[in-house]
Amino acid sequence: MSDSKRSSSIGFAGLLTLLFIGLKLGGAITWSWWWILSPLWINFLLVIAIIGVVAMIAGIGSVLDYRKAKANQETRLARLQQPIKPPPITPPGPIARSDSRIERKL
Repeated sequence: MSDSKRSSSIGFAGLLTLLFIGLKLGGAITWSWWWILSPLWINFLLVIAIIGVVAMIAGIGSVLDYRKAKANQETRLARLQQPIKPPPITPPGPIARSDSRIERKL
């Protein structure tokens, strides 16, 4: 014996579909079969739409990340392409008198 009880329900869309089928077969409504079965395909379309919105948000996020990475890469490349400036050459100044190792003769 299994202790787990399964509860299966048809759901709102299933009940509405069965109601529409009963009304169509009973002659109470004259709708097209597309509209009779619409609770089934409308749920399917809602799921597809939600998946599409999530995919679009993820796509936009990845495009923004790509652009940010590319901008960072271009900035780094521009820094690398700058010429290296040598330090300025300054002429030697007068030798200080406190330096005992070097003596200037005039």
